[in-house]
Amino acid sequence: MIEAIQLGETGSRFIYQGSQFLTPLLGLANVYNCLAALCLTSQLGLRPEEQRQAIAEVKAESGRLEPIHHNGLFIINDTYNANPVSMKNSIDFVATIKRNKIFILGDMKELGTHSKTLHQNIGEYAKKHCDMLLTYGDEARLYGGRHFKTKDILVRYVIDNVDGEEAILVKASRILQFEEIVNEIVRRY
Repeated sequence: MIEAIQLGETGSRFIYQGSQFLTPLLGLANVYNCLAALCLTSQLGLRPEEQRQAIAEVKAESGRLEPIHHNGLFIINDTYNANPVSMKNSIDFVATIKRNKIFILGDMKELGTHSKTLHQNIGEYAKKHCDMLLTYGDEARLYGGRHFKTKDILVRYVIDNVDGEEAILVKASRILQFEEIVNEIVRRY
């Protein structure tokens, strides 16, 4: 049904029912979201040309795999929320990027009694897919990366250790307000 999926920094390409689609949305999960929309709109009678235009014009919501290209850096602002599935999906996407990868990860909240194990599992998974794992938050220390006591110290560390060619994933549960990290990296670099 869907074929020839290509994921990249500027979006995703795929073929659905013989038509090629390009969307600025990042990651495989968003390709599947587009597929759901295409299945529905096909049933409603939209032509492939109309679907192609709509898919090409959709924009990422702020904080949801939002691409930010800044002074050579490719920052993926995924700060809206975090859970084990969305963490893994974001990590999987960034792993496809042909750059050095920095993951800045924070707590995944509201995980209940399995929180410790889930944070440790995501940390192990993340370390296999990045060049540098930086963390902030009470539970984030369980990821096993380089942990920071403040966001400001973390941002200073990032600024001092990038050369402008990296992909940086920034992701945590909403309550940690990791968009502040994204904004400060953009402001200072």
